[in-house]
Amino acid sequence: MKSTLEEIKTAICDSLHLSETQFMSSSRKREYVDAKTMYCKIASELTSESSTFIGKSINRDHATVLHHRKKHETLYTYDRDYRHKYMLILNLLPVRLSEIKSYKCLIDVMMERNKYLSDRYLDVVEKLNVEKKQKKELYAQLACYEWGELNTKKFCY
Repeated sequence: MKSTLEEIKTAICDSLHLSETQFMSSSRKREYVDAKTMYCKIASELTSESSTFIGKSINRDHATVLHHRKKHETLYTYDRDYRHKYMLILNLLPVRLSEIKSYKCLIDVMMERNKYLSDRYLDVVEKLNVEKKQKKELYAQLACYEWGELNTKKFCY
């Protein structure tokens, strides 16, 4: 089953918490541009529409669609947050666009979400551990300065 452009637009707006007005705006805010980039890539893959028609659906021309498709490759390769958002949207589209024929499809989507949340959790834990380590080092340096005369490497570290 081919997806329609309106269904893709709705799925992206819902997933990224954007209104259709924000999505269609000419603003250069990163979140709006990324949404259009994902839209152009997904619309090109899942529909048989031309670049001109896809561009008209977001008030742009065919060259902008081609640019977004090219830009997608770079963002997908190097930007982890972009990649996770794109994968979530891509995995949600089959569920959103057709009836769930099996629980396997739903489980796959939930596993992708779980992987994304697990990665984010590990990033936060790592950041907290780094901050704790820096805090301990600062307290040790502060204690050394308070000792005054005893401020030697032997006593400080």
